[in-house]
Amino acid sequence: MNSGWANGINERTKQKGDFPTDSVYVLPTMTTPPPDIVALVTMTPNQKQEVVRTSQLVMSDSEEKIKPYTLEEFSYNYFRPPPKHTLSRVMISKNRGKDKLWSYTREPIKQPLLKKVLSSEELSQEACMAFIAILKYMGDYPSKRTRSVNELTDQIFEGALKAEALRDEIYSQVLKQLTDNHVKYSEEKGWELLWLCTGLFAPSNVLLLHVQRFVQSRKHHPLANDCLQRLQKALRNGSRKYPPHLVEVEAIQHKTTQIFHKVYFPDDTDEAFEVESGTKAKDFCQSISKRLLLKSSEGFSLFIKISDKVSLQLIAGWTLFGLISRVNGSFPSPAY
Repeated sequence: MNSGWANGINERTKQKGDFPTDSVYVLPTMTTPPPDIVALVTMTPNQKQEVVRTSQLVMSDSEEKIKPYTLEEFSYNYFRPPPKHTLSRVMISKNRGKDKLWSYTREPIKQPLLKKVLSSEELSQEACMAFIAILKYMGDYPSKRTRSVNELTDQIFEGALKAEALRDEIYSQVLKQLTDNHVKYSEEKGWELLWLCTGLFAPSNVLLLHVQRFVQSRKHHPLANDCLQRLQKALRNGSRKYPPHLVEVEAIQHKTTQIFHKVYFPDDTDEAFEVESGTKAKDFCQSISKRLLLKSSEGFSLFIKISDKVSLQLIAGWTLFGLISRVNGSFPSPAY
């Protein structure tokens, strides 16, 4: 190590050779450290601080333990083939455990998981980039610079909101990273992504049952029931138009699923109202009317004040956060 070069093996790629010592972090240990310790090396200072908080979320021994459901069976029909192919069915069954495309990894993928996405080069590239963003968000991939709160979530979900074919891909990627993930911090960040995802759009009918069974088999997790409820609302209301708003991302990162939005009234008073990711402007208007004990919300509207002279009326059928995102100018106006 004193010469500036050393010889070793990369545990992830299994490549062996010489490397400069200043490009690695030396852990003084007699045995291979556990995944949680190795993961700390690639985390940012903020992520390391959060590890301390999330490490205390341990399942009670008295809780009923259910074998976690995975996308293994689903993958046999809908995932792309593993890198190495075999002709014998016996050999396929023996090698299924080796190429777990449905299971957690710290490596970027070179192809999308789903066969239906492979046919499009553009969608394939978007899928691979989204997976890297997932790895970065979960602390499993080095990130050289500090990013804004919702920059990575934009990269993860924006493509799927534009192209329906990518929605099952994003669900598959998130569930993959939650399967056999023994790094507590990473797992908790994965649940945050699943919570956000279920509030944006639902998977196809082909994948829906698998997603539900996946979450139900992990009902001990604090976000499991909320994810199922949000999924049902997404099925009823349809897909949203924009990625999660900054307020939504900050809320789930602070371990709360309650979001409050302040409303200002013409008499210079204001009140805070609880809203959800899928709350539409018309529903929000009705809930305000009920709080104020009005007989009806007819004739009342909500406006976003941009400056002292400009106010925009909220479109009744749009979600509140979608409208705010559009007004903020973060995204191009949709075509009608």
